[in-house]
Amino acid sequence: MIKFKPAILSSFKNYNKEQFNKDIQSGIILSIIALPLSIALAVSSGLDAVQGIYTSIFLGFILALFSGSPVQIGGPTGTFLVLTLVVMNLYGFSGLFYVTIIAGIILILMGLLRLGNVIKFIPYPVMAGFKIGIGIVIFSTQVSDFLGLKEKAPSGFIDKWIYYFSNLNHVNWSSIIIGTITIIIIILWNKKFKKIPGTFIALILTTLAVVYFKIDIATLGSIQPGFKSPFSYIDFNNFTYHSEYLNLGFTLAILCAMEALLSAVVADGMTNSKHDSNMELISEGLANIGAVVFGGLPGVGAIARTATNVKNGGRTPIAAITHCLILTIILLFFTSLLQYIPLATLAGILFIVSYNMSDVRGFIDLFKAPKSDIFILITTTILTLVVDLAFAVEVSIVLACILFMKRMSDETDIDGIEYAADDVDGVKFKETLPEYSPEILIYRINGPFFFGTSEKLMDVINHIDLKHKVLIIRMRHVPVMDVTGMYSLRNIFKKCEKNNIKLILSGVKTQPLKVMKKYNFIDDIGKEYVCKDIYEAIYKANRHVGFENNINLIEKKII
Repeated sequence: MIKFKPAILSSFKNYNKEQFNKDIQSGIILSIIALPLSIALAVSSGLDAVQGIYTSIFLGFILALFSGSPVQIGGPTGTFLVLTLVVMNLYGFSGLFYVTIIAGIILILMGLLRLGNVIKFIPYPVMAGFKIGIGIVIFSTQVSDFLGLKEKAPSGFIDKWIYYFSNLNHVNWSSIIIGTITIIIIILWNKKFKKIPGTFIALILTTLAVVYFKIDIATLGSIQPGFKSPFSYIDFNNFTYHSEYLNLGFTLAILCAMEALLSAVVADGMTNSKHDSNMELISEGLANIGAVVFGGLPGVGAIARTATNVKNGGRTPIAAITHCLILTIILLFFTSLLQYIPLATLAGILFIVSYNMSDVRGFIDLFKAPKSDIFILITTTILTLVVDLAFAVEVSIVLACILFMKRMSDETDIDGIEYAADDVDGVKFKETLPEYSPEILIYRINGPFFFGTSEKLMDVINHIDLKHKVLIIRMRHVPVMDVTGMYSLRNIFKKCEKNNIKLILSGVKTQPLKVMKKYNFIDDIGKEYVCKDIYEAIYKANRHVGFENNINLIEKKII
């Protein structure tokens, strides 16, 4: 029976007061990090500032209860900002609600179907490409607030920059100065101090400066304290289903799964532990559904916050719960202070977020990779910028699969042989085959035998000289075979039967042998003609054609 066990159930073995104090301390620091980021991401997504705090509270709390990792910290992240903004512009919060619910259901199903490990096979160039693209898009969405422009910028990436350059004579220099000071404070503070994040310090100092000096720039404005009732942001009476909801929900689920599992893997490396990937997917689905029901936006177990939690000594969900409780206290009693936060400050914070997300150094290093990986990277980035994130991820994954199959196909060789180059215990040598009749033809397959390579064998076999009476296919270097490879072998067998050519296989490994048995190919070809090695195969082939110099080759084997 499949068991799904949240990490919280096994997190308190040998728990003590010292660890409790570390968890509380880490939770306090996490709340300081989460507050400015939650507000900035919500406002940039077209939502109220308070909805970002809702997300950190509800999503973070649900993850603490159900996550597959005991140190996972959830909340809104820059990864989803672009997708959230697109949905908000097209369909409003009601659309975001339905897209997030769909994504949550998909994540839960992925976990129940035990697809946690499958997500990890998405190629790194795809992940890096859309992170770079998202980073650039986030930067471009914040330029308007940084410059202090009053009119709303267009939604298109290129249109945005045309708008910015055409309105440079309308910038608010006070906004530019506050935004620049925010960036400088974050960079300098983070170099000197590690406990309290520079984002929080920049938020406090710039807000105080704006209030004290009565600087005329845009601020958050009034924020309603406390919580609203569930579903209060949704108008069910005017529900309209759009066909894009499912597509956007699927994209959101894939992005969430990738970031959550990557965050959990990073945490494993830092804590020398092992997370449950499938439980993590289920918890992410539950958390997103719970957050959006209370008016939050999509979120995920965040890499930066989770790593910060571990670095500050957090080892159990108590740290995440503490972080949620402190944000709740702020929401209930201190929201009146948040209204003075400058939008330029939030823009400066998200400039830093976009830079960190883009990983410029990693982007440059990727240009040392094979050309196919560079192509995937650039394609994903460009599509993210000029089309949309959903399309970029889908196209890039398909391209990556095609290029991977092409690469695997290139690695598979099919050739006629007189000897085989082997590697035993790391020593290269030439294996001299026993003498065999000129009426025997030997071909060797090196590499996976799947739909991307099966045509190679068919092309070779189509040029067989019909004077041969035996065809030996050597398969000891075929680790896997799919159904297309199986049908290629069956077609070869039929051609051999039609022309009175005996087909013999040698060195068939476990997985290809299982496939052959499922399709009754072993019975068709004859069990005696599926030989354990090339010596037995040549012995039987020589005997079949009556070759006079045949000897007991079975005695001659490579040890």
